Amino acid sequence: GKTIVSRDKKTAKVSESKTGKLIHTLSGNTETIREVFFSPNGKNILTYSNDKTTKIWNSLTGKLISSYTLKGNFEDIHWDAKRILSTEFSRFILTDLESGNEIASWVDIDSVDWIVTHPSGLFDASPGAMNKLYFVQGLDIVEFSQLKERYYEPGLWKKVMSGEKLRDVLGMKSIDLPPDVHVGEVDGNGYLPIELINHGGGIGEITIYINGKEVIQDAREKNANSNSETMSFKVFLGNNKNLIKGEENLVSVKAWNADHWVVSRSEIVSYKTTGSESYKPAIHILTCGVSDYTGSEIDLKYAAKDAEAISKALQLGAKKLFGIEKSYVYNLTTLQEEENYPTKINILKSFEKISNTAHPLDLIVVYLSGHGINYGGQDGDWHYLTQEAYTGNAAAYGDPAIRHKTTLSSNELVELFKKVPALKQVLIIDACASGRVVENLMAKKDIESSTLRALDRMRDRTGMHIITGCTADAVSYEASKYGQGVLTYSLLEGIRGAALREDQYIDVNKLFQYAQERVPNLAEGIGGIQSPQIFSPQGAQSFDIGQLSEIEKKAIPISAIRPVYIRSNFQDENELEDVLGLGNKVDEALNEASSKGTDKSIIFVDVRDYPDGCKLIGRYSQANGMITLKLRKKCGDMDQTFVIEGKDNDEIKKKVLNIL
Repeated sequence: GKTIVSRDKKTAKVSESKTGKLIHTLSGNTETIREVFFSPNGKNILTYSNDKTTKIWNSLTGKLISSYTLKGNFEDIHWDAKRILSTEFSRFILTDLESGNEIASWVDIDSVDWIVTHPSGLFDASPGAMNKLYFVQGLDIVEFSQLKERYYEPGLWKKVMSGEKLRDVLGMKSIDLPPDVHVGEVDGNGYLPIELINHGGGIGEITIYINGKEVIQDAREKNANSNSETMSFKVFLGNNKNLIKGEENLVSVKAWNADHWVVSRSEIVSYKTTGSESYKPAIHILTCGVSDYTGSEIDLKYAAKDAEAISKALQLGAKKLFGIEKSYVYNLTTLQEEENYPTKINILKSFEKISNTAHPLDLIVVYLSGHGINYGGQDGDWHYLTQEAYTGNAAAYGDPAIRHKTTLSSNELVELFKKVPALKQVLIIDACASGRVVENLMAKKDIESSTLRALDRMRDRTGMHIITGCTADAVSYEASKYGQGVLTYSLLEGIRGAALREDQYIDVNKLFQYAQERVPNLAEGIGGIQSPQIFSPQGAQSFDIGQLSEIEKKAIPISAIRPVYIRSNFQDENELEDVLGLGNKVDEALNEASSKGTDKSIIFVDVRDYPDGCKLIGRYSQANGMITLKLRKKCGDMDQTFVIEGKDNDEIKKKVLNIL
């Protein structure tokens, strides 16, 4: 407030604000100064000139503190207290204000594809960009997609901008290259010859895929020396159940370096098996929904009902497209009898039945709703909590025995899907982060990047189509006026007609894209819910998982929009507190009406605040054995007043519910 700073061609001038008396002249730029301003604390002055030089000066002494040159020919410069954002056409560079070190860069490759990089080597990119960009080391060219295991970081730009701590990774100064891979033709006995040449990074796992699906995680012989200069062996594929008889099957081989963080490109060979068959594809549907966990600490209202609704919708579509005899349905929810609860054992048994009956030309659709957790730190795995789970405390799952009994990890899911020959695979996850209900619905929290990386690995290993609507907390999952998880609601909406191909076919890509665009609109005002993430195999074609007539569309179970009620607040007029516990009594009734889907058709969320939520407040008096309650019902802009009388809490509660 006492001094001002101004530009004058190649110099900046610091003057007294009242008198205009010159205090300092800041010189040293070789071109005209474009920008000049005080730092937020007023101690420093920053100048940026056309020679692309940024200089930081002491505002009291006028002495130069630091000077550095920004990279590129930038069109525009934006500042904040700590960073400089410089723009040049489709490139954005974020620079640390004090040091001049680059923090991150964003490049738009075209109208669709983009990439974000960080000095540590971490990167984020659109699916198409993964196969358009390369890391060059000498004469070797490595695709970015080959480096995902260590360096892929979903949401990287947002994390850098928010100052979030990033994963610790080794810098990408040099790459321990994976081995060179050479494969021959599959011989008449069904053996695939493989030759590997160490390219400096050792010979790690050798992974084999059939028609885009991992069938062997590591084909090396036992006790193989990863430091060998060369390695040769044959792998028997002749009886693999993922092969389509009489058809051209694509067999691909990838090799990892010894430390398992860089993978080679695929070496592909065609393999046509003997024989032929006439086969009509079938569909295998497995839906799992847990609302009633062991104990009551992490119970949910809608997860089981969501699974039931999805199961019915998929069955209706499958019946017409595949036929009843070709539709295999496994519905495991806590609304079923206990023998059909979604326990770890029951889920494994269902997968075993599917793997024993499925054919490569079949389809499998798996739906999971309930709680999910991230375990294992920055490179951890995502785990679905099965019905045996009893706590949301992540520390409890540090015990391997508890984790093995009560969770299903994405790595376990990969192994289960690998045993199922069906090549067309779909996984839908509508889960919330396990934990206690939070008070602040508006405190948004992104899906953990470790979860997204785990699902990305699953997609790469199985070739499946995945959509996840994982929310940050249980409140976000259930605090919606739809009485369902928002992702599930959008999928049912799409199946009912909003996202059908030719107004009758349930096309996977079309359905997933609809849900991704629809969920943010449905979830407007609900904190913690992020836009669904879709993982689809690069270049893979979509396919239909059902067909519906007009009659069947109408039978899709979708909830009507309901008002959301939050915690009630009642007081005794004299005591100014709820001496009768009437608020708890009413809230219990609201919760029961919400959970059981009574004719009241309401949603109850046990929080103090909720956007446009309905709230019951009032004061009561007691006289002559009667309770008189002056009640206000506030729903958004609507405000109604009632007077209710009753002999006890139960009578008051019933009359309160009647006015809903």
